[in-house]
Amino acid sequence: MTPASDAGQLAQIAVCTAQTAKSVAQFADPRVAMLSFSTKGSAKHEVVDKMVAITACQAMDAK
Repeated sequence: MTPASDAGQLAQIAVCTAQTAKSVAQFADPRVAMLSFSTKGSAKHEVVDKMVAITACQAMDAK
């Protein structure tokens, strides 16, 4: 756990996690969830904004 990670660090953690799941657990198409304390915009906070930004970047990379 890295509690004060920036968006780039969290994105890298997500990528590494997916790569590990693929190589170690033999998942063909691993998926990584980014969790926050907000539910679909119910809270405004810099941490929530960071999770939204990371998820958007990961979605763009997946295309």
